[in-house]
Parts: sequence; structure tokens; C-alpha cells
Amino acid sequence: MMIHYSLILCLITLQILYQSSIAVAGKTNTLTLLTIEELMDIEVTSVSKKSQNLSNSPGAVYVITADDIRSSGVTSIADALRMVPGLSVARVSSDKWAINSRGAASLSDKLLVLIDGRTVYTPTFSGVYWEIQDTMLSDIERIEVIRGPGSTMWGANAVNGVINIITKNSSNTQGGLVEIGLGSFEKEFLSLRYGTQLGKKNQFDRTLKQNINSQSNQNVESEYNTYGRVYAKGFSRDNLKRIDGNNDGNGWDMFRSGFRIDKDISNNNSIAFQGDIYKGEINQFMQGVPSLTSPYFYDEMYESDASGVNMLTRWKKTFSSSSELSLQAYYDRTSRNEIFLTEERDIFDIEFQHRFSPFKYHDMVWGVRVNQTESNSDDTFILSLADNERTDHLFSSFIQDEIEIVSDHLWLSIGSKLEHNDYSGYEIQPSAKILWEPYTGHKLWSAISHAVRTPSMVDHEGEVIPKVAAPFTIDLPVFPYTNILPVVFSLKGGTWFDSENLIAYEAGYRFIPTHNLSFDLALFYNSYDNLRKLEAGDLIIHGNYAEQFIISDNNFSGDSYGSELTVAWKPSDIMKFDIGYAFILSNLEQFGEINIGDAPPTHQVSLRGNFKPYEVLDLNLWFRYTDDVTSNYFTSIEEKQRIDGYFELDANVIWQFSPTLEFCIVGQNLLNSSHLEVLQNSWIYTSEVKRGLYGKVTWHF
Repeated sequence: MMIHYSLILCLITLQILYQSSIAVAGKTNTLTLLTIEELMDIEVTSVSKKSQNLSNSPGAVYVITADDIRSSGVTSIADALRMVPGLSVARVSSDKWAINSRGAASLSDKLLVLIDGRTVYTPTFSGVYWEIQDTMLSDIERIEVIRGPGSTMWGANAVNGVINIITKNSSNTQGGLVEIGLGSFEKEFLSLRYGTQLGKKNQFDRTLKQNINSQSNQNVESEYNTYGRVYAKGFSRDNLKRIDGNNDGNGWDMFRSGFRIDKDISNNNSIAFQGDIYKGEINQFMQGVPSLTSPYFYDEMYESDASGVNMLTRWKKTFSSSSELSLQAYYDRTSRNEIFLTEERDIFDIEFQHRFSPFKYHDMVWGVRVNQTESNSDDTFILSLADNERTDHLFSSFIQDEIEIVSDHLWLSIGSKLEHNDYSGYEIQPSAKILWEPYTGHKLWSAISHAVRTPSMVDHEGEVIPKVAAPFTIDLPVFPYTNILPVVFSLKGGTWFDSENLIAYEAGYRFIPTHNLSFDLALFYNSYDNLRKLEAGDLIIHGNYAEQFIISDNNFSGDSYGSELTVAWKPSDIMKFDIGYAFILSNLEQFGEINIGDAPPTHQVSLRGNFKPYEVLDLNLWFRYTDDVTSNYFTSIEEKQRIDGYFELDANVIWQFSPTLEFCIVGQNLLNSSHLEVLQNSWIYTSEVKRGLYGKVTWHF
């Protein structure tokens, strides 16, 4: 049904294009006109939970701007994150990604992700369902990415990084927008958005009100500063390619709609209210699904359903440039129905934050948060939980003080987060950061932080069956027996599982020698303790089958270290380059026991070039290189498997046909017909990312 609407709208849009004037007004992108120095002065909020210039942030932070998203031609938030040095982004299937930071496990279990302050980290398995983290990409103002711990400000699970997706104020999305596209992999997609001013009274009432209040000098203009927008989007994406050359059958469709309202109650008092609803159908071709009947596994095509709704409100009151408070509350409901998991989850969250300056040279931020999560799940043969209906609570508070030691030259930030959760009890996560500007344009920073990853539901009370081995097929060092019965391998968590710990040491240097050139270098050393380790447990005979328990405990430690370099260079008004490089070495592999996980790529390179030879034409090229990686999964214990490194190129040509109409052609993964990015652990076919081409028309009205 969606394709018919898409074709109709496409024909209408093409007719409008034909009738539009060929003369083009000078409509350009704001960010491409900014100097590099001005880009470095973009305000970010994720590092210290207050507005500060990017160049003054004492941490490894990278900002993906709205213009970066537009010029890259990406169609998902996950793919946009490939721009960030130090993040490893690997596409698992058409709808799934493995995203990690600084050498962490590929399951993303130590990476906190937020959308407008709403946490989308999943407590079931300590990760992120990337396929449902979506919105209109043109409504995203920026994506702030912290590489390294953000736990002092954001709490547990912000261990290796924080990704904060921030959407635009509705006052900046006024009028209408239609985006429609067709392609090979991006089969069809359609986005609609309309923004308008709300609550505006007629001119007579407004003038009368002004006359009545003129003597008291009250600001009545704020009564009309209410803006809103609504949007809807849908898409259909194709399958990827299996390593045997066939399609993997994992195409999917998703529909999403939402709204946002922003009101300035007064010049320093504002409130926002927003919400989303989504529903998707995800095809999954499963291989090797475990079974207790011969041949003890089966392949099946099935359709997974994912749906949800969320509502968020945020109030902010500003008293002065150094004093403000905010209150945020949200409700988030998610529902998933898969072959290995059926779950419904309701999250209620409220957070208060206050910033003030109690003494000269001190800038303090503190806050409290309460979270309640209600979950309801059904056991399957693959996954079962000790408690299918449970309610969990999280209580937390934090405080941070930024001290100006030497005026305009040296700052020290110290703080800590105190949390209590129902799995590991109290957690304390302190940090100390220092920022030094010895000369104008030169900034050095260093930090030491402690962060934790609290147990997930599966860690605490889950049992997962990844495989059933047929009789007489087991001959592995960690299982010193020959089985005469089918063997069920059962990965078992329990209340003994504790939080995983990190001590992170970081340092960085930023250098802005000219208005059109900047360097940003970050170094890190991560020391992990109490990490998850899977060890062979008891073997129990149940009659017609044997069960080999694999116990999940905290008996592993390791480290990772490396560097990340970002260079931005704008040699002229029509040309801009962004270069990213990451070098990471990880000692997080487990020898002698069952090992699940990936070693990260040692080298990653990203080079983006934006060229604007004419006022109406943009040419964008994005070259990427990812080094070899090795995998060692449960289904391949005896030997490591290698994924070859790959080079890729994306290209995006944007033609501004008129002040309101834009057309682009995007080629993705142009250097290879297909390439492998990650190996699957169980059940899902290993898939290769394939070359794609799509065209898109954007109409503003």
C-alpha cells in the first residue's frame, strides 16, 4: 500500500518541479558557511549537563551536525555514527547494528544512548535496539557523542561512551516538509512534517492586552511564543546478502509518527512536550534455532513485531547566565515479539537538575533521578527468566563542581554519581577532569573516571540456550566428555553476577591555528575489572538429553588503549574536509574458556569532503576504511574467525532546484558489491552489506 502512495506523491512532486522557476534564489546551508572556529564554538550539553562550547569541553566529544547528516546521505542514526572516530559501527543485518566504543564488546552493553534526554538503553540485555531508535533525520539538530565514561553525569552503563541525540526546537521547523525516495536497498521511504505557530490570538485582542499591561511593562509577546510540529515517516528496506550469495530474507518495514510543542512562558522560562509512536514488521530468517528433536536445530522464516509509544515533557527556568533549573519526566512503552523473546516494558522516569554558583569561581550542577521499570515477558525455549513479571527501581543523584583555578586559563571539574538499583545495590561513580588553555587556540585536558555496567535481567536471572549438540559431536577441551545424548548448552546468569567496572584515564589536545583549521586528539587507557566470563559448569542428565551449564560470572579483567584524531579543514568557501582516525588495541579476549565477543578494528579512517562549486550544487564524498577484526563466538570456540578489512565510498549529489525543492542522488558502499562487517553468534545468518543507490526529492512549503 505504501508504494502506491509513494508513487502518487512522487508524480505530484515531479510536476511541481517541472512548473517551478528555473531561477534559483541563494538558499544555502547555515553550517557550511561557518568557519571551523565557529563550528568548534557550537554549544554542547552532554559532557557537563550544561551548555558549553565544544572547544571548552574537558572530554573526547564529537558532534554530528544537521548538515553532516544531510550531506552524508545516511538514512539511519546508526549509520550516521560511522562519522565518529573511536566508534565501531558494524551492520549485522538489514535491521540490526553492532555499535561499540573504544574496544568494548560488540553487544553495545557499555554504551548509553539517549534521545532528547530519554534513555533508550535496554535493561533486558544491556544494549540498544537500534532498529527502533529513529526520528525524522531532518529534525535532528545534532548528535553529541562522548567517547569514554559519562557515568558521573549520566549514571551506570555510560561506561565507554554516551550518544545523545538532540532534535530541533519546533520553532526551527516551521512550515511543511515532504521527503520521498526510491532506491535499490532503500526501496521506498516517505517523510512528512508540518510545523506551525500555536495559540495565536487576533490582532485586536493582542493590542488590547498590550495597552492594558503597558504601565506595568509586562512582556505579553511570550504568550504567542508557542510552536509545534507533527511528523510521520515510513520506509521499506531490502534484504542484505548472505555470504553464500543468496538474500538473507531480513527485509523490514517501519512506520513512525510524533509531535513536539515548545512554549516560551517568558524570556527565561520554557516548556517542551513531545511524543512518538511506532510500529514495525521485521522479517527474520533464523538458522540453527536449537531444538530437542533431531536434527536438533531448524531454520525458519518468521516476522518479528516491534511497537512502542513515548511521551516526554521538560521544563526549564533560567535565572541568570550561571543559574538555572530543569525538570524532566517521560513515559516509554515498548513491545517486542520475537522467536527468542516476547516482552512488554513500561518505563516511568523523572529527573530534576539545578545549576548555580555558590561561590566565586565555582559553577556547580546537581540533580536527582527516579526511574521505575515494569517488565512482562514470556519464556521461550531459547530464553527464560526466573521472574517474568517484575518491577525495578533506580534512584540516583549527582553533583559536579567546575572550579576556575586560573582565570580564563585553568579549570578543574570534580564530581560523582551515587545510584541504587535492584540488581547490584549502591554504585558510586566519581570523576575528575582538568582543562588548561596555556595560549589562545591551544587547549589541553585530562580526566580520570570510574564507571560501572550494572547487571542486565539476563545476567541476573536469565537462562539462554544458544545451541543443542547432536549425539557424538562434542569433542572440545572445555567439555572433557563424549556425549551419547543430545547436549543442551545453557548459559546461566544469577544473583551472583555483579557490576562490571572501569577505571579510565584520558588526555586530549585541541588546536585551532586558523579560522579554517582545527585538530582534536584524544588518548585513552581503559582498565576493566569484574568483566563477564563464561565458564563450564555442571553437566546434568535429564533422561533423554544432557544439559551443560555455562556459568556467567565476573572472573575476567582486561584493558584497551588507543588514540582518536579529528581534523577539520576548510580551505575555501566552496570546500570542506573532515578527517577522522582511530587506533585501538584491546586485551579483552578470553583464553582457555568460552569466549564471546569481537576484537575491535585496530585502525579506522573516515574522510569526508564537501564541495560546493555552484550555489545550487553540493557534491559530498565519504571514504571509509575499517581494519581486520577477529571474532570468537560460542559456535566457533576452537578457532578465531577473521573478518577482512574493507574500503568503502559513499557519494551524495544535492541539486537545489529551487528555493523550496531539492533533489539528491546517493550511492552507498560503491567500492564493493558487498562486504562483511560482523559475524553472527547464533540464529541469524551472517550477512554482507551490499551496494545501494537511491534518489530523494525534498520539498519545503
